[in-house]
Amino acid sequence: MQNKFRRYVAAKQPEKPKSNSIAQPQSKPYQGPGLKLGAAYMSPNRHRIFNVTQPNMPQTVVQNVQSPQFILQNFSHQLMEYEKEEILKFETVYYFGSKAQKTYDPMQPNYGYDDKEGDYNPVVGDHIFYRYELQKLLGQGSFGKVYRAFDHKHKRLVALKMLKNKKKFRKQGFVEIQLLEKLRQSDPENKNACITLLNRGEFRNHLFMVFDILSMDLYAYLAKNDLKGLPIQQIKEFSVQCVKALAYSFKLNIIHADIKPENILLEREGSNAIQVIDWGSGAMVGQTLYQYIQSRFYRAPEVIMGMPYSTEIDTWSMGCVFFELFTGYPIFQGENEFDQIGKIVEVLGIPPRTFVERAPRKKEFFWDASESTVKLRTNHKASTRKIDQMLRGSPKEFAEVVSRMLQWEPSERITMEDLKGLKFFEGIAWE
Repeated sequence: MQNKFRRYVAAKQPEKPKSNSIAQPQSKPYQGPGLKLGAAYMSPNRHRIFNVTQPNMPQTVVQNVQSPQFILQNFSHQLMEYEKEEILKFETVYYFGSKAQKTYDPMQPNYGYDDKEGDYNPVVGDHIFYRYELQKLLGQGSFGKVYRAFDHKHKRLVALKMLKNKKKFRKQGFVEIQLLEKLRQSDPENKNACITLLNRGEFRNHLFMVFDILSMDLYAYLAKNDLKGLPIQQIKEFSVQCVKALAYSFKLNIIHADIKPENILLEREGSNAIQVIDWGSGAMVGQTLYQYIQSRFYRAPEVIMGMPYSTEIDTWSMGCVFFELFTGYPIFQGENEFDQIGKIVEVLGIPPRTFVERAPRKKEFFWDASESTVKLRTNHKASTRKIDQMLRGSPKEFAEVVSRMLQWEPSERITMEDLKGLKFFEGIAWE
């Protein structure tokens, strides 16, 4: 059964501006909501290197590094007028886009460096931070764009996430950096399958983050297999790593808030090692900023109904992911939030009244049939689909995992530590 409601945003190549730019945009430091990032963000350079030692991440000795003065003396004809001043703010130059066709239009937003949506609008082959060579647009979203880039300091390919030059994305970007740094600092060897932040900074009014280049996401992997689902042993390998990732982030009081197959990536083709990516919607427990979060198919009922939420929403989303890995299609494919709640009712039945009464949006979805019962406002039939029946062909122990994760009440969803003790994971050496 193919998921006809899933949507992708195709990565489009940015159009090249028409004329050369000689304008000089001025960057302003932004400290973020109570987040101290140190002197690196106060300086004109706004750059800080993380020396993170990881397996398969060689830190190459840098060669051919030049000073800004040397570049100005010998290659000033390959710099735009603005760059001739900007470059002096950097202590070292690893790459300056000498072969790029730098045709930025000064009449466009941010002196030609932004498009009308606030996205950074570079040309292929140009530099970011006089270090990273942009090679290809990998994808884009509401937050900004992700590029494949070459790091001329460490001589390796990286993924470079460039946020939009808009206040709300900058604000959330600082939160994302805070979460990523917390994840990295507590697990420098990356044993818990959470993407590692290699570097971050700000360039021409855009926050950017640098990560390892990974392979395809789990939805693309499912699609490669014609959305027929995966072998149970492979699902177990993926799910063990996912449980580790959530157990680790929960221990740090971090909410991911957008768990879905598209945000779980294979480390490399042919490997079952995965990484949980895109913490850009996340928050610390007790510091949630937004109510409209999570992709609809994986959105927890308390989020839909406007209730306070915590890490349990990630448990719900991951339960939906596990189901999809086996069947090839999402368990709750609502066309809108009302259909989504209806689809959940079809599987889990009418929620407990104690849950409904706490929901600010109760009257939008349910009505009081009596003093003790509530009914759904839509025509969905309660308890007409059963998880174990939909997972026919899987071990009953796997159906137990999914069922224990998908409960109306957040407090009744199984914890990651208890999940590790279920029979499906018997024999796993949890570290």
